[in-house]
Amino acid sequence: MRKQKVDAAKRELDTAKAGLQDVNKTELTNAKDALKADVEQVADTAGKTEASKQAYETAKNNANTAVSEAETVIANASATEQDVANAKAKVDAAKRELDTAKAGLQDVNKTELTNAKDALKADVEQVADTAGKTEASKQAYETAKNNANTAVSEAETVIANASATEQDVANAKAKVDAAKRELDTAKAGLQDVNKTELTNAKDALKADVEQVADTAGKTEASKQASRNSEDKSEHSGKRS
Repeated sequence: MRKQKVDAAKRELDTAKAGLQDVNKTELTNAKDALKADVEQVADTAGKTEASKQAYETAKNNANTAVSEAETVIANASATEQDVANAKAKVDAAKRELDTAKAGLQDVNKTELTNAKDALKADVEQVADTAGKTEASKQAYETAKNNANTAVSEAETVIANASATEQDVANAKAKVDAAKRELDTAKAGLQDVNKTELTNAKDALKADVEQVADTAGKTEASKQASRNSEDKSEHSGKRS
């Protein structure tokens, strides 16, 4: 009886030894390989917002860490089922984070720049009347128009550039805004040519002409000279 018990225990032990199974790492290996492939398939971040690019970089770093830790567990012959489960959970979370970050890459917003550029372009095309304005104010207006055209051109280049950064857009917008202020100021500052002194001088001359000199007893030559002066004064007054 005792020998039978010993034999049964030996058979049980031998069966148990033969039945020792390696921890299954297949799912972990497959998940790790899928995550690694996802990391290596680099997303195009040109023209994307800084915040979304940063989220993508963080997700890539976390994914690389999860891959590295999974490979360590896979290579460890003594890894437990819990070790494998923990590594698999970390790989799965990193994959979700990376896929979300890729899908969340956002284009730089150029709407405000486009609207400001269009407003400036319309302002340039609405030409101010410079007839009878001072040379200095006309020159200021021409300079402002040239600066505005430059700002519009640079803004259009940034808008058309798919790789433009948020800083590129902000710089172009600031230049457009400054050009708009300069142009509006120059338009408002167009000044009429000052004719006050001419008007005053003309009025004084006209009054002088109307104050007729007494020619009685004067020489014919001096009277003729006076008449000639009056004629010239009258014509000058009409021209002014």
